[in-house]
Amino acid sequence: MPCCAGDYEYDVVVVGSGTAGICAAKTAARFGAKVLMVNGDKLGGSSAWTGDRASKALCKCARTAVQMNDCERYGVTMGSKGQVGIDFKKVHAHIQQAMKTLNEQDESSSVLEKEGIEVH
Repeated sequence: MPCCAGDYEYDVVVVGSGTAGICAAKTAARFGAKVLMVNGDKLGGSSAWTGDRASKALCKCARTAVQMNDCERYGVTMGSKGQVGIDFKKVHAHIQQAMKTLNEQDESSSVLEKEGIEVH
């Protein structure tokens, strides 16, 4: 039996517009249902405005600031006016060192033989 709101009849009433509410409303609408979403404030729910999305954005800013302090190690430079530069020799050296380190840790024959794997 459809739900009534004023002069309208709805097949589905969704309370809240968080991730689950939006998913439920979209799914029902795609199946042809007439959908009413009841929401108290901004669309998106608390997650979108005060919860995990906001905290993830803040964490990304913090990580970026930390990485910028260490960018020269990777061949990236910051100019006095904020322009970004690339030292391709340092970039190449970093890539070669990273590949060497990972190979020594994970893919060398001695590491594999310690795991009981014969390498020929």
